[in-house]
Parts: sequence; C-alpha cells; structure tokens
Amino acid sequence: MSLNKKAIEKNLKGMRKLILSLFLMTVSAFIWAQTPNQFKYQAVLRNADGTIMEEEDISITASIVKSDLSTRVFEETHHVTTTNQGLIHLNIGSEEDLCAVDWAAETYFLEIKVNGTVIGTTQLLGVPYALHAKTAENVTGEISETDPVFDASAASGITINDISRWNHKLDIEIDPYFNNSIASGISEGDTTNWNNKLSEEVDG
Repeated sequence: MSLNKKAIEKNLKGMRKLILSLFLMTVSAFIWAQTPNQFKYQAVLRNADGTIMEEEDISITASIVKSDLSTRVFEETHHVTTTNQGLIHLNIGSEEDLCAVDWAAETYFLEIKVNGTVIGTTQLLGVPYALHAKTAENVTGEISETDPVFDASAASGITINDISRWNHKLDIEIDPYFNNSIASGISEGDTTNWNNKLSEEVDG
C-alpha cells in the first residue's frame, strides 16, 4: 500500500505540468495589438495545487478553432518563460500568419495548450476588427445599401451624376440673359439696404 502511494505521488509530481485544472489559469486577457496581423494574449499560470508556475520554461500552443471546437484554422507554438508571478505574454500571429483566418465567416474560439495539455478554450467575442477590416481592401463590385433609415432619406436619391454636377458647379454667372438684365447690377449692399428698409416714411 505504501509502495503504491509513493508511486502515485511520483507520477503526480512528474505530471505536475501536464495535469492542469481550472486553477491553472487565474487571469487571462486579450488585448488587440496595433501590430498588423497579431493580437496579444496574457495569463497567469498555476500548478494543479494552486502554486504559481514562476520562472518556468514552458511550451504554449495557441490554436484558433471553429465553433465545432475541432476544426483548426490556425495554430502556432511559443516557447516562453513565466515571470516570478507566473505571467506569460504572447503575440499571437508572430509565429504563423493570421491572414488565413476568415474572420467574417465563422465564430471562432481560442484554444490554449500548456506543455501539450489543453487548459482552456475561450470564444473570441471581440473579433480582431483591425484584421477583419483589412478584408475591405479587397472588396470589389457594387455594394447594396441596406440601411432603412438611409433608404427613407432624401440622400438616397443622390446619384453619381448629381455628385459630378456639384463638383463641376459654376462659381461665376455666365448666363447672358442675366448679365443683360437689371438684376445683374444688384449688389450685396443693395440687398442689405432692402432687408433693412423702413416699413413707413419717417422723413419729417
């Protein structure tokens, strides 16, 4: 009995980094990086007994999987050393190209493995919009407006010809009929005087 107990304890000690429970990750956060095609991941890692994995060399595999949680569209491995607080920092996308992920096509999850053991799978609720927006660079063809507020507004009737006419509007009057009329001699001062005219005679 004592021998079996020692063997069990030895196996548990050897698997200290492999048997990781929910205690393993106490803090995780996603911070979208400004670097193109990358985003940041950070976490505090703990052993199964709750102690911090401080200053340990570990292998982290980050995978992006579809909603079936089995189809991987991206995977990369990082070899890092935890801090004395057990903290790790990853730039996901720094080892492999995230361009292979079609962010608009699916709901995606981030799966994290520590030393080959899956320790958590979390839905990417905030799609990396900077990455998703890059698809706009390749948009071709006509885009149909589906906003009901816009469709009901006067602006929806503006055509490309209207815009062209506005861009080529005249800044000076060239109508010969107007130029030959009395109206052409009306100045800004005349307009001001008219607007300030008296409604009745007050000359004594």
